[in-house]
Amino acid sequence: MSLLRHLTHGLRVLTRRTAADRDLDDEIRHYVDEATAAHAARGLDPVTARRAALAEVGPATLVRERVRDHGWEQWVASWLQDLRLAGRTLRHTPLFTAVVVLVLALGSGAVTTVFSAMNAMLLRPLPGVGDPATLVAVQPARRDGETGEQITWPNYLHLRDHARSVEGIGAWGRAPMTLATGGGGTSVLGNLVSVNYFAVLGVEPALGRFFTAEENRTVGAHPVLVVSHAFWQTHLGGDAAAVGRPISVNGHPFTLIGVAPPAFRGLYTGLAFDAWAPMMMQPQLRPRTSLADGAWLWTFARLGTGVAAKGADPDHAPELHQELSSHGAPDSPQAYSRLRETAHTGKNGGSRG
Repeated sequence: MSLLRHLTHGLRVLTRRTAADRDLDDEIRHYVDEATAAHAARGLDPVTARRAALAEVGPATLVRERVRDHGWEQWVASWLQDLRLAGRTLRHTPLFTAVVVLVLALGSGAVTTVFSAMNAMLLRPLPGVGDPATLVAVQPARRDGETGEQITWPNYLHLRDHARSVEGIGAWGRAPMTLATGGGGTSVLGNLVSVNYFAVLGVEPALGRFFTAEENRTVGAHPVLVVSHAFWQTHLGGDAAAVGRPISVNGHPFTLIGVAPPAFRGLYTGLAFDAWAPMMMQPQLRPRTSLADGAWLWTFARLGTGVAAKGADPDHAPELHQELSSHGAPDSPQAYSRLRETAHTGKNGGSRG
C-alpha cells in the first residue's frame, strides 16, 4: 500500500469510523461464511461448521483491534481522545497549571503522533520477511482506474513466467484447515501457496524445509504441509521429530515437512496463519474453488535491487492483456489490462477470496 493510500485510508477511518468498521466487519463476516461453507462441504452440520469457522478466525473484536492497531490512524485517534480529556480537566485548574499542561501535552502529543505515524507507515515492515522494502503487492488494474485485489491461477502462472521487471512473483489463497496428529483436531487459518512463496518472501524454515518445484506440479500428488512456529510449539510440543511425521489436514493424510520461523505468520495483517500447503492441494483443501478459473489469489513480487514500486506498471501490461485475451476476457474499460505494484504492508484493502 503506497504512502498516499496509507494516508487516505487513515483519514477515512478517522472521519468515517462507522463506515470503516462496517467494511472491516463485512470482511470478517465474509471469511467466516467462506470457512463455514468449507467445513460444511467436508460433512459438518451447519452449527458445528459455523462454530469451527468462528474458532479459526477468533473473536471479531480482537481481529478488528489488531487491524486498527497496525495503522497510524489509531494513534491519532488516541491522541485526540487524550487531548479532549486534557481539555476537560484544564477547565477546572488554575491558569498557570493549564498553560504548563497544555504546552506539555501539545509538545509530547505532536512528537508521539508524528513518530507513531512514521512507524506505522515506514518503520514497521511485514514481520518475518526478508528485505521488506523490495516486496510489493501486485494487483490487476482496469483501464478506468479501478484496482482489483486478486487474480486467477492461470493469470498468475503467465505473469510468473513472463514478467521481466521483477525477481519473482508469488501467490497465495486462504484455506481453512483442521490439523490433527492422532487426537482431536485444531482449526487454524491456512494458506495454499505457490511453490516459490517462501523464496520470494525471503523466509527460511526454522526446522525442516519448504516446498519443492516437484510438489507443485501435479494436482493432489504431494500432500505436504508447513506449520507456524507457534503451532509447532503449542500443539506439537516443540518436538523436532514431528517433522517427517504424518498429520491430518481436513481429514486427509499429509506429511509435515517444515516449520516456519517464529516471526512469520502470513501476509494478512490482523490474521495469524498457522499452516501452508502447496497450491496443487486445492481440491483437498479448498474444494469449492478451482485452479482453472476464479480470481481468489493474492499476488506479490520481489523487486530487483534499486528498483522502486512504480504504481501502474507498464512493463507487465502486455503480459496481463495477452493472458486475459487468451481466456476470452472482454476488451473494455472495465477489463483488467494493467498491473499495479504498491509497497506490501499486509493490508489487503478488505478484498475477498
